[in-house]
Amino acid sequence: MARIRARGIEYRSTPHGPVDMAINTQQGGRIVYWNEPDGHVWEALTESYARQPQKRTEDDA
Repeated sequence: MARIRARGIEYRSTPHGPVDMAINTQQGGRIVYWNEPDGHVWEALTESYARQPQKRTEDDA
């Protein structure tokens, strides 16, 4: 985030929403999105929302 802010890049909390300069924390981590000049949408996240950690069971011990 420090590098994004230092470069003055406008970011948002949703992939295609308005620029709100907010960080999304709904997935248990932090996620931000921004556009490159060519139109590509980029994402930076601190916690994977695609692969949730597996819960350990007594059999795993």
